[in-house]
Amino acid sequence: MQFSVDKEAAEEVVSDVFLKLWSNRKKNEVKHLLPFLYTSVKNATLNFKKSSIVFFGRN
Repeated sequence: MQFSVDKEAAEEVVSDVFLKLWSNRKKNEVKHLLPFLYTSVKNATLNFKKSSIVFFGRN
């Protein structure tokens, strides 16, 4: 699946997901890491695209 964001945005999204995972490591118990990361990055990418459309008025 491809979400069509530039490389810098993709790196930022992944970095944010890992930062949130690390920050909440004591609260969350992740039993299946790969599905969790996939879903988290997918949702973060969609949120990023949604916020860029609202903020910049672009696709």
